[in-house]
Amino acid sequence: MSRTCRVVTESSTERYILITEKKNWTEAQSYCRQHHTDLVSVRNRTENEKVKDRLPKPRVNWWIGLYKNWKWSDQSKSSYRNWKTNSDHLNREDRICTAVSSGEWKEKKCKQKCHFICYEDNLILVKQNKTWDEALTYCRQHHDDLVSVPTETLQHWVKRRAESASTGHVWLGLRFSCTLRFWFWVNSEGLCYDNWALGNPGNECRHTGAIESRNGQKWKSLPETKRLNFICSK
Repeated sequence: MSRTCRVVTESSTERYILITEKKNWTEAQSYCRQHHTDLVSVRNRTENEKVKDRLPKPRVNWWIGLYKNWKWSDQSKSSYRNWKTNSDHLNREDRICTAVSSGEWKEKKCKQKCHFICYEDNLILVKQNKTWDEALTYCRQHHDDLVSVPTETLQHWVKRRAESASTGHVWLGLRFSCTLRFWFWVNSEGLCYDNWALGNPGNECRHTGAIESRNGQKWKSLPETKRLNFICSK
């Protein structure tokens, strides 16, 4: 039996914070990581429009999380770009970062001082070792739910949280239905996006989904009685 995939909106999972104090790119990155989650990543046109809509009208430059070898601050890959038409591309000997103005991107030397955009996600890593059912109950009592990961963008944020875990795997809100024979998220989303490790998931009763805290950070099917850290959505 297959499940219908819905269009997932992610606005409830992150929010953008505009910082008007001017800092160089590295200082901006440190500020965002200390006070929020990270410098903002802009992975597609929709996200770029969301950032553009948040910016004040004056054409000033705002740091985003893209730098040097064109990776994002959270180390995820960059494929989408929105460079300003006829913009200058700087000497590769300089350390280059990316600023946005009115939705258009431009290269700037990282040592320059600009306003910047942080983002804040609604995820929390709980460093307590619990079974899957215990983790689900904890998240629903103290936060919102055990995290669902229906898109690649959400996978990036979950990976970032999982890196700090004290266990080799971290529970996700993913389980297998023995009756209906499919995997599903606890928020009732179907499995439209997946990131399974080789040889997974398998279709075993009383197995639930976890993400590797290191290595490739793929998903694995594990017995629900294992005791692991877990990620809640707030």
